[in-house]
Amino acid sequence: MFLIANLSAGENERLMKKFLSCVVSLFLVCCHLYGASDGATSAQSVERKEVVDWVNPYIGTAGGGSDYGGTMPLVTVPFGMTNWTAQTRQNKVGTTSYAYEDNTISGFIGTHQPAIWMGDYGYVTLMPELDTLKVTPEERKQAFARSDERTTPYYYSVITDAGNSKQVKTELTATDHCGLLRFTFPPNSKPIVMIEATRKAIPGFVQIDAKHSEIVGYNPDRIDTVLGPLALPNFKGYFVVRFKDRFAEYGTYQSESVRAGSTSTNGTNVGAYVGFEANSVAPIDVQVGTSLISIDQARANLNAELPDWNFNAIEDDLKAIWNKKLATVTIDGASPEQKTIFYTGLYHALLYPKSISEQGRYYSAFDDKVHRGDSYTAYSLWDTYRAENSLLTIIAPERIDGMVNALLQDYQQGGWMPKWPNPSYTNIMVGTPADSIVAEAVTKGFHGFDYQLAYRAVYKDAMVPPDGDTTRRWFDREPHTPYEARAGLTYFKELGFIPVDKTAEAASSALEENYDDWAVAQVAKAAGKTADAKFFLNRSLGYKNLFNSATGFMQARNSDGSWASPKDGWTEGD
Repeated sequence: MFLIANLSAGENERLMKKFLSCVVSLFLVCCHLYGASDGATSAQSVERKEVVDWVNPYIGTAGGGSDYGGTMPLVTVPFGMTNWTAQTRQNKVGTTSYAYEDNTISGFIGTHQPAIWMGDYGYVTLMPELDTLKVTPEERKQAFARSDERTTPYYYSVITDAGNSKQVKTELTATDHCGLLRFTFPPNSKPIVMIEATRKAIPGFVQIDAKHSEIVGYNPDRIDTVLGPLALPNFKGYFVVRFKDRFAEYGTYQSESVRAGSTSTNGTNVGAYVGFEANSVAPIDVQVGTSLISIDQARANLNAELPDWNFNAIEDDLKAIWNKKLATVTIDGASPEQKTIFYTGLYHALLYPKSISEQGRYYSAFDDKVHRGDSYTAYSLWDTYRAENSLLTIIAPERIDGMVNALLQDYQQGGWMPKWPNPSYTNIMVGTPADSIVAEAVTKGFHGFDYQLAYRAVYKDAMVPPDGDTTRRWFDREPHTPYEARAGLTYFKELGFIPVDKTAEAASSALEENYDDWAVAQVAKAAGKTADAKFFLNRSLGYKNLFNSATGFMQARNSDGSWASPKDGWTEGD
């Protein structure tokens, strides 16, 4: 049995079949993708009195290859813009910041990376150190034991070995755009906190304001630059780092060159550090505000979300937020292990897409400008339209209009709805799955967006081939291509299928786009375009052109109509 809070019994019954299909899908994903190894599911013991206590953020952080879930133990609000986690390795495409098998930590990062197969952007890292400043990740890393680590969606803590038999305790909690960190240093040591603004080959800026105990800066790194067509010269991840205590010393660095007393620097691989009086046993509290708009906006986010230094109150608020959201669904008859799997999966499902709204404004990575309104990014649409987005329409209905509006704003500002914005176009996977997200919102009765605008967006997906459609192969992650949209659409409109000798992954693309056409038909119907709805509904039957009755399988075809090799034309398979 399940109950959705604030719905009548009749409404619950009506939603049951839809919800159960999502639950089954989510449960299987949790079991398969998020399965932890090497004891990760039992690594921390929590007295489970509240629903959030069933979440085990370690799940999915262990393993390697196809067995690796690629998750991180993130402290954040549901759909939060900036997530916080310990950094056990330098993240990049193919590597997340945290891996369960690691036993050292080189920083605590405010990250925007949504998954192992996508990169980060505009991140910032802090690291507590003792006595001597160390700036490179290899030099500054500190060992820790799993027994000295605690991770939840609302609070993280760890004790690390800072050398010479001395330990540092780090605690962190978070709000939508901010992190609150607490470093407890041993007595008779000189506490240092290092702020890494950028990494090797990444230009950036950092400035120290000792009078106000602040460090500000920006990081323009955007790892999706190699995947999409937009340069976005204005993009930056801005930060304001504010300390509760006055600095005893400070400086900046570039690469490994440290400049004591320096108050600002720009260039590649830059950062700053601050030191405090020795012999202090009081914790060093640090607030970090982040923004995609400006340093001033990062400070405004900080002032609004962390108006004081009450760490416990912020932690309690975040815990209450997660308890309320996770309690949207209750389950009976499940074993403790099943509850852990389920609620951890629900926690993961509530992380993305990310809200990038900042006090009524947002930065668009589609026209490189700041706009009024709300927006979201980090939609992994090809992966999520089948189940997770359906789940969100039930457990987070208050977000759906905003999420659809964000896709439509991307269309207006960049020309197309994206496949997977991170934060801009990335040309990953096939089809135009945003069509399905719009169609589902329409058919489920969401009305907080313009249906006519929605139809124009999906119609363009369905009818306008991408630039250079017949001169490119459109390989997955092909760098610096125009936005892919429906690769091979030119051929599809002529032949009724996409030929594999002309377009990569043609069979998968065609089958995805047959479904996408069905979704477009639903939006056309809602927009009053009856004839168009009939046209796209009929075109959605094009999957029949790929069915080989002799083998009983779908199969790619060549441009002359002949059947291609069964192994050709597929995305991530054969």
